[in-house]
Amino acid sequence: MMAKLADWFLNGRGGDAWWDYNGTISEQRAAENPVVGAIAKFHPTPGRILEVGCAGGALLEVLAKRFGSECVGIEPSQQAIRHAQTVRPAISIRCGVAGEMPWLDDASMDVVIYGGCLLWVDRSDLMAVVAATDRILSNQGLLCILDMMPPEPRAVHYVSPGRRKDYHYWLMDYAQLWLANPAYSELDRQIYRIGSSNPSSLVVLRKDEDAAYAPFPYLYDPPKKEKVA
Repeated sequence: MMAKLADWFLNGRGGDAWWDYNGTISEQRAAENPVVGAIAKFHPTPGRILEVGCAGGALLEVLAKRFGSECVGIEPSQQAIRHAQTVRPAISIRCGVAGEMPWLDDASMDVVIYGGCLLWVDRSDLMAVVAATDRILSNQGLLCILDMMPPEPRAVHYVSPGRRKDYHYWLMDYAQLWLANPAYSELDRQIYRIGSSNPSSLVVLRKDEDAAYAPFPYLYDPPKKEKVA
């Protein structure tokens, strides 16, 4: 039986290996992240922002300075969290993975960001991630999904920096998981790295519970009983 990716990320091999390999790049590119412009355009005054898979918190720091928001993160790498505590102690980051956020209150986040981490979610946990995100995202809030965008769903064999060879990651249009709910609508979709076999994308969704369902066009009026003479 294949081990769960969530366990692999949390036990230090997966999360810390990713940070060792990608941490410097993620720090350098934070200011150029397209989610900054998307929030400025569609929700310029967010009170609270959550990033799932936030690495060392560099993007959250950019967002906190730009919008004055309270920014929190979830990250499986203890090394990345220790780095964040050293260089940006004002950013609160908890160790965890997508879908595991019981400490966050209902409708407590104005923006939720998934920055290239949904492809690592175990398929058995995917619907739990959708439900948890919907629970914490406020009405009129934004959901920003950054990930690779293949022409069709793909399972990719992955040889990790830790040399564990029995893992896959999964590429798909993750926004469709939320768009099945009529409370969610797509505001923007942009391909921001052209030329790759699997171009990266940013998809921005808005949650609007008030506009989810059209009023029923008529009321049921039961037939009246005829009076018996």
